[in-house]
Amino acid sequence: MRIRTIRETAKILKEMDPETRITENTLRKLITEGNLPHRTVGKTYLLDVDTIIDFFKCREVQA
Repeated sequence: MRIRTIRETAKILKEMDPETRITENTLRKLITEGNLPHRTVGKTYLLDVDTIIDFFKCREVQA
């Protein structure tokens, strides 16, 4: 389990795939819409990077 902030998660995704279109804003929007699993500590959203990667892998096929 790798718990990170939205900014850190977006950076990790960008390092994995420099061509990715998944940005901090994309992650934030998915969270506020209730589509992305997360935890809130104060005003900070925390994400499990491995869960987020799996989340996008599952949606990859649905083009």
